[in-house]
Amino acid sequence: MLENGGALLRIEQERPLLTSVMYYAFVVLIALGWRWHSFAYPAYLGYDEAIYQQDAATLGEQGVAGFREVIAQWPTDKNLRVGPPPFRPLWLYSATLGCRILGGYSTHNLVLVSAFFGFATIVVGAMLARRWFGLIEASAISLLLIVSPLADAMSRRGLQDTCFAFVVALCVLLLDRYWRSGKAVDLTAFGCALLAAFLTKESTLFLYPAFGAALFFHAREVPWHERRAVLAAFAIGPVLALLVLLWFAGGWDPLANAYAAYADIPRNDYAARFQQGPWFRYLVDLLLLSPLTLLLALIGATTLHRASPIGAKLACAYLVAGLATLSMMPTLNARFVLGLDVFLRMAAVVGIVELCRRLGTGVRARSAAIALVLLVAVSDVVQFNRIFANGGVYDPVTAELVKANRLAPR
Repeated sequence: MLENGGALLRIEQERPLLTSVMYYAFVVLIALGWRWHSFAYPAYLGYDEAIYQQDAATLGEQGVAGFREVIAQWPTDKNLRVGPPPFRPLWLYSATLGCRILGGYSTHNLVLVSAFFGFATIVVGAMLARRWFGLIEASAISLLLIVSPLADAMSRRGLQDTCFAFVVALCVLLLDRYWRSGKAVDLTAFGCALLAAFLTKESTLFLYPAFGAALFFHAREVPWHERRAVLAAFAIGPVLALLVLLWFAGGWDPLANAYAAYADIPRNDYAARFQQGPWFRYLVDLLLLSPLTLLLALIGATTLHRASPIGAKLACAYLVAGLATLSMMPTLNARFVLGLDVFLRMAAVVGIVELCRRLGTGVRARSAAIALVLLVAVSDVVQFNRIFANGGVYDPVTAELVKANRLAPR
């Protein structure tokens, strides 16, 4: 894990086929094994899943014309309004297709669709780690992705969070491909992924500063004037998404009314009581979910220096800038930052490498690094069992996480 002097983390330029096959086989087998073992339908399927189940059934049976009636009714229907908003077509179409394949529009099938996106996020995160880091570091990152308590728990709920995490990771991967290749096909693929992100969740716009921070580091390797076409993708993405949403909603008025009702948080008692808080709330939530992972990620983010490899800088840029901007949103919930979980785990491995670098580059340092990675993985498994499997936490809001960690009476 520690070698070549200061080149602790590096982007691998040469990837022998056999090595790549073994790496991805490791990721897929371990991910399938753990997620299969940890998977369980939650004892309580909440209101959001019930609404999404109705939405999938309406879209599947009546088409977009029938679903437009749901959007038109949403602002005034008190039962619909406390559930998830109806203008996230990529997730809704994915849920509809998944339920059709699985044999019916049920909440249990929605959970399976969510679990599929959770697994896909691991694979994309592993691909990104392989591009940015050495083989051993990427393997460590992939292991931490697999045992992530938050990602694992959200894969057992029938919500759009795992779908959004997947498209965010895909956007980052395709942006990285374009920046290194300069090919029009990679730019087009990135633009499509960005559009998909907006059609999954409108908070994609809050991630623009994170993309900007990453592009700052990318530009140190490839000048802006060679890749300025990417600005068009960032500009066109939200415009195209708005056009799709206008078609999906059936016009400006129903879409604007639905968004206005969605933004009126006081009408939603749950959001007002449990999804508001100070700017540092996400740090508290992540500490309650994965204490060792967060602490090591903070070490990784605060010990970067001029000579640090580009992969470490990119991971920390996405994590820090993403958390900063998402903390400015009117509602806060740990599942809303699931899209940054890949970068949290990358930063944690950066922190591990930085700590062990001070021990030198010999067997002692490598053994310490391996031990730390395994300790973090075991800690996250313990946290998953404590909070979700045994603790029964359904929605990872701060109050519930505090109780599950026995820091307050239940």
